[in-house]
Amino acid sequence: MIGDVGLNGHTAIVTGGYSGIGLEAIRALAGAGANVIVPARDVEKAAGALHKMERVELETLALTDTASIASFAERVVSSGRTVSILINSAGIMATRLTR
Repeated sequence: MIGDVGLNGHTAIVTGGYSGIGLEAIRALAGAGANVIVPARDVEKAAGALHKMERVELETLALTDTASIASFAERVVSSGRTVSILINSAGIMATRLTR
């Protein structure tokens, strides 16, 4: 439960979910009963961070590749699950200034 809200039966997707704020969001959501999908470009790295977490599944997704995004979306839609929660916490740091 998060406060007095249980998330049993809900599905969440958390991008950037294997580090930082995203990892903490996954812990809270799964702890409240949600099934959490964690899309990751580096599945091995993500698997290490999410080791032994219940109700968490990894999916391959490269946010810089439109084909990868479409494939991920198709897998989620074709699974028949309804996504109740979407947390976009993946980010890019220290990029060069471009105009």
